Amino acid sequence: MVKKKMSGNIRVIIVDDLPETRENVRKLLQFESDIEVIGQAGTGEEAVQMAKEHQPDIILMDINMPGIDGIGASQQITESVPTVQIIIMSVQSDPNYLRRAMMAGARDFLTKPFGGDEVVAAIRRVHDKRPFITAKSTSKIPKLFYRPKKSTTEIQSKLTRLEAETTFLNILKLTEKIELFSHSLTEGHLVDQMAQITAGMAHDLRSPINLIITILDSIDDQEISSSPENIKKHILRVWKRIYYCKWLIDNFLGVSFNEQHSRKTISIRKSIEFSLNLIKPRFISAEIKISIPYYLKLQTDSRVFDLLILNIITNAFEEMPEGGQLFISSAKNETDVSIIIEDSGSMGPPEYFRIGYSTKPAHCGLGLYVAKRLIEQQLGEINFYRSSILRGTKVVLTFPRNRSFRQEFLELQDYIIHTHNKTLDNYLTYLEEKLNKFRKSTISEKNKEYISKEFKRITLNFARNLYNELSFVDSAAKEILSQINSLKLSKAFKKITHNCSYSQLLVRNMIEIGESTNPSLSSVNVASIIDEVLELLERKIPPQLFRINWDVDLTIGNIEADEIQMKQIFMNLIKNALDAMPNGGVLTIRLSQIKTFILVEIKDTGVGISNENLSKLFKLGFTTKPNGYGIGLYSISTIVKKHRGRISASSQLGKGATFTVLLPINQTGVLT
Repeated sequence: MVKKKMSGNIRVIIVDDLPETRENVRKLLQFESDIEVIGQAGTGEEAVQMAKEHQPDIILMDINMPGIDGIGASQQITESVPTVQIIIMSVQSDPNYLRRAMMAGARDFLTKPFGGDEVVAAIRRVHDKRPFITAKSTSKIPKLFYRPKKSTTEIQSKLTRLEAETTFLNILKLTEKIELFSHSLTEGHLVDQMAQITAGMAHDLRSPINLIITILDSIDDQEISSSPENIKKHILRVWKRIYYCKWLIDNFLGVSFNEQHSRKTISIRKSIEFSLNLIKPRFISAEIKISIPYYLKLQTDSRVFDLLILNIITNAFEEMPEGGQLFISSAKNETDVSIIIEDSGSMGPPEYFRIGYSTKPAHCGLGLYVAKRLIEQQLGEINFYRSSILRGTKVVLTFPRNRSFRQEFLELQDYIIHTHNKTLDNYLTYLEEKLNKFRKSTISEKNKEYISKEFKRITLNFARNLYNELSFVDSAAKEILSQINSLKLSKAFKKITHNCSYSQLLVRNMIEIGESTNPSLSSVNVASIIDEVLELLERKIPPQLFRINWDVDLTIGNIEADEIQMKQIFMNLIKNALDAMPNGGVLTIRLSQIKTFILVEIKDTGVGISNENLSKLFKLGFTTKPNGYGIGLYSISTIVKKHRGRISASSQLGKGATFTVLLPINQTGVLT
């Protein structure tokens, strides 16, 4: 339903394939007297149609949707209804996404999850800066108000906030990579290899974790308060653990991501207390003293700030394995705010900031490396000293009080033009060429071996830690389900277990990179497993876009296999098939028996795979997706080999692809 226009209101349409997300965004806007949500859409196609029919002022557009995605829908809307201003909403904040969003016509970009202040500010900002369009025009697309030509410098300084921040982050990213390669070719190649994984993981893992957080946040306080005490404790544990999962993911992504920031005013002390509440139960009790007034505020990105503080405080606790003292204070002057974190542990070596550095075998060694990147992205700096009070480590985080990305961008632009005599585009090209020279530099076989080993160690430790946390969340959620009578809570925690299962299967792909585990064999029904996988992927298979054809030999019995690994195989294959059909299509699943083997075919009507790429499909790191990370098919082939089976692929460009899996019915000769 779409509301009629009320005079003076900013008319908004919310577009997201998740009803829960649409409803939460609507709630964030419901008390704003000048903003009116006139409708909601669940697909890109619906968004295009509603924009044409109702011509809203603003559309809040999710990127990742089945069928036409948010960027494709934005492009169509911008071309057909240029008066509509689009704000992209996504868990993905990589500059490549920002660039694509801008090219499609987006005016701003919000990173999920965001708060009410952020979305309201973005709506008003975009609405206030909307371009003037002439009332009379003979062309199909009205002409923008004529502006006389200006010099290159003047035009560049008039870039939108989104364009300026994207350009700034791109330059920062390239400069940082060049400095890294200059310091160590080995570290540069290691970060490059990890960047390939993190780019694809952004949506794959953040999406279900953020959805769980959204579900928890939407649970009525009254429902929780009326629950038994043990249920309340379980819910609190789930909340803490899922935020810890989010921290692990954001930390891993922080190795290479340069994200767009949503700056707002935060209470420094409240953010620190949030971090302590999240991680303190994991460590032996320490005496903690916070000497920061609640009124001390900072203009920054709250997500980045929380991650930064979590990393520093976690490192402090780890330096005090037997307990100790933690003292957190602040200082400020006219230009800067500093946060000082002192512990009574042992002071670490200068290698602290090196990627992968850790004194603990089960740790990734990413925390301080990521912390350094994050604070530099916030235009601040981090320094380590010996604490004169507690005799341990003293970390000083310094943030500018009145600096903005816009100011930084303008100064950077001025520096580039006057020092390098280049336009921004030319300077970006210059940096890219310089970085490519480093990437082409040869490294020794010994260093290649080190990179491969470190890559697998870091990835495996991250995946194990995350998998363990997700297992706890899943177990706690199932325990809650077994004890509650509330239909609302039951529905919420069923969704949580559903998203945990999906996330765990994704994480197991990463575990396959670093360790080879033998299958845990049991009697499993392949058709039932595929049905469970389709249920996990239900959100990606809207019936109006996809048709599923089953062709199953009903005489097939169970096979002897690892149940979880079978789910990995078929989730990856079906997910890839759906990705190959961005505008919908037909998914065909065939199960048959050939002598002592079961044959499974997953066929799509998608874009197909070239002959050149068919031979590379199962290699680690190979992907044909713009944001793929080349793990899924490698993981599948590893699992199939462990089950003494075979996997193959065939394709015809423009007509689709077929993946065939052949698995023995018996592994040991006796089915249990």
